[in-house]
Amino acid sequence: MAKRPKRDEPAILYEQPRYPDDLDELVPATKPKPVKRSKHPDQPITIDVHVRLQAIAIREQDGQYSIAVPGLTGCYSSAETLEEARANASDAARLWLESQFDTHKDAVIEGMRQ
Repeated sequence: MAKRPKRDEPAILYEQPRYPDDLDELVPATKPKPVKRSKHPDQPITIDVHVRLQAIAIREQDGQYSIAVPGLTGCYSSAETLEEARANASDAARLWLESQFDTHKDAVIEGMRQ
């Protein structure tokens, strides 16, 4: 269990596994979604990719937590508790990645075809 951070100490919202086998404790096992094959072989296929990111939470003077995901420029959130911070950081990262995918998908496909 992570220790409670001091008032000005950043809280890392990801706990390092104690042993390599402990990864199952951190990431619940999920069955991969079946890939839908296109009838047209030249059509792109979307594949779900699961990633692990670290977020940083800093406890502010009012007791709230400010959250940033350094690997995702501009991905921020806030929360009242560390438990809420973990959930909000995860939601913020998912929404950030989804928006980037939607924004850049067509340009990436075009670049891959050239």
